[in-house]
Amino acid sequence: SPVEEPVRVRPFMSQFFARYGLRAKLALVLIVPAALIIGCLLLLFQWNLNRAISQQYVNDGLAISSVVNQQLTFSGELPDKETMKQFLLRALEQRPQYSQLAVYDTEGQRLALVSTGTPILHDHRADSDFLRVVTSGKGSYETSNDDSGGPGRVLEVIAPVMAGTRILAVFESYRPLGQVEGLMQRVMVFGPVGIGCLVVILFIGVNVLIIRPVRRLRSASQQIETGDYQLKLPVSGNDELAMLARTFNQMAQSIDHTVKELQQNREALEAKNKELETFVYTVSHDLKSPVVSLQGLASIILTDQREKLDEEGQHCLERIVANANKMEELIQGLLELSRIGRKAVSIEELELSEAVHGVLETQRELIQRRRVEIVVKQPLPRMGMNRLHLSQILNNLLGNAIKYLGDTASPRVEIGGSAHDGYVQFYVKDNGIGIAPEYHEKVFVIFSRLCDLADVEGTGVGLAIVKKIVDQYKGRIWIESETGRGATFHMRFPLSPSSGKISSKSDNGQSSNGGHSIPEASAVRASGA
Repeated sequence: SPVEEPVRVRPFMSQFFARYGLRAKLALVLIVPAALIIGCLLLLFQWNLNRAISQQYVNDGLAISSVVNQQLTFSGELPDKETMKQFLLRALEQRPQYSQLAVYDTEGQRLALVSTGTPILHDHRADSDFLRVVTSGKGSYETSNDDSGGPGRVLEVIAPVMAGTRILAVFESYRPLGQVEGLMQRVMVFGPVGIGCLVVILFIGVNVLIIRPVRRLRSASQQIETGDYQLKLPVSGNDELAMLARTFNQMAQSIDHTVKELQQNREALEAKNKELETFVYTVSHDLKSPVVSLQGLASIILTDQREKLDEEGQHCLERIVANANKMEELIQGLLELSRIGRKAVSIEELELSEAVHGVLETQRELIQRRRVEIVVKQPLPRMGMNRLHLSQILNNLLGNAIKYLGDTASPRVEIGGSAHDGYVQFYVKDNGIGIAPEYHEKVFVIFSRLCDLADVEGTGVGLAIVKKIVDQYKGRIWIESETGRGATFHMRFPLSPSSGKISSKSDNGQSSNGGHSIPEASAVRASGA
C-alpha cells in the first residue's frame, strides 16, 4: 500500500500568503508597510506643523501684549477707558490677523474692548487661567471655539499689564485659527492623495521591475514543461532577475541539447531493440521446425524400433527427445517474449478472480502432483488489461511459485489483490525456498535462474515475460523474500484509460475454481480477505 505523507500544519501566516500570488504578496510585504510609514510620517508632520504654527501665534500674541504693556504703562498708571479703547483700536487696525483686543482689571472687569466682528465676551472673574495670570504675573494661552459665531477656533492669549512689579491690568487678544485649520485640512486632503500616488508609483515600479519578469519566467517554465525547450527570455540589465533569466536560457538550451541527444539515442536504441526482437523472432521461428522434426523422428524411432535397440541406444534416444522437448520449450518462450509489444493489443476490463480460476484449471495437474494448498483472498479487483497478457502473468508466477516450493511440508500459494485510487495491485505468495535479496532483480533477466537448483524444470524466460508485460503497461513488479522464507511477487498497475474505474468484486468468499471440484490433495480453497 502507498505510504501516506504526514499532514503538516503550516502556520497561519504561511497559509494566508499561500492563497495569493506574487503581486498580492509584494503589495502586502512592501507597499502596505510603505503606505503605513508614509501615513505615520504625514500625521507626525501635521502634528509638528500645527504645534509650530500655534507656538508662533502664541509668541506673536505675547509680543503684542508686551507692546501694549509699554504703551499703557508709559506714565506709570493706566489711562482712562476711552484712551485705552483708542489705543486698542489703532493696534487692531495695524494687526488685521487679530479679531479682538481687550483690557481687564485685576478683578476681571472689562476696561476696554475692540473687535472686528461680534465681540467674544468672557466673564474672567471666576476664570482660573485669568486668576493664575494675575497671581503669577506670567502669560497664558488656550484655544477655544469662536463664541461670536465665526467659523473654526480661536487662540486666546492673556498677559499681565505691569508697571515695574505691579500688575495694573490684564491684556487679552483673540486670533482666529482658520488659516491653520485650512492648512491642516489641505494637508489631510492632499496628504492621502499623495500617499495614494506614491503607492501607485511604487506598485507600478514593483510590477514592471519585479512582477513582470517573474511572470515571464513562470510562463517560460510552463512552456518548458510542455516541451518547448527552444524558448529564450529577453534579458536586459545586470540585476538578479536578469542573471536569473540568463541562467534560465542556459538551462533551457542545455535541456534542449540533452533532449535531442536522448531522442537520438532512444531512436537508435529502439531501432536496435526492434532489430534484436526481429532477429530473436526469426531465429526462434526458424529453429522451431527442425527441433520439432528432430523430436518427432526420435520419438518415432524410440517407439517403432525400441526392440531393435540396445539399452544404450534407447537411453540416447530418450536424451535426444528430452533435450528436444526442452529446446522446444525454450524456443516457445523466446517466441512469446518477442511477440510482446510487437503490435497493439486490445485492453478490456477483466475480473481478476476469473483469470485466476482459468490459470488454476490450467495448472491443475501440477497442483495435484505437488499437493499444494491454493488460497485466493477474495474479493479480487477488476483491472484493464489484455486477456492473454494477464493469463501469461498469472501462469508464469503461479508455475514459478509451485516449482520453487522445495521440500516444504505444507506447500502453500496465496493470491490476493486490491484496488486503490489510481492503481490496482495484486500479489502471488508462496512458502517455498525463497530468493536471496541479491537476486531480486536478476531473476527478471532472461535465462537467469538460481544456479543451485538445477533439478528444477524451467527455461529462465517466464519471469522475463512477466517483467516485459508489466513494463508495457507502465506498471511495477517487485519481490519481498529471503532465503528459506518463501517469496511474494507484488505487481502494481495504473488505471487503464480504456477501462476507467477499477472496482473490487463483491462476491466475497466465492471459490476461485468456479464450483469445480479439485481433489483434496490439491486443497484449493477461497478465503475471505
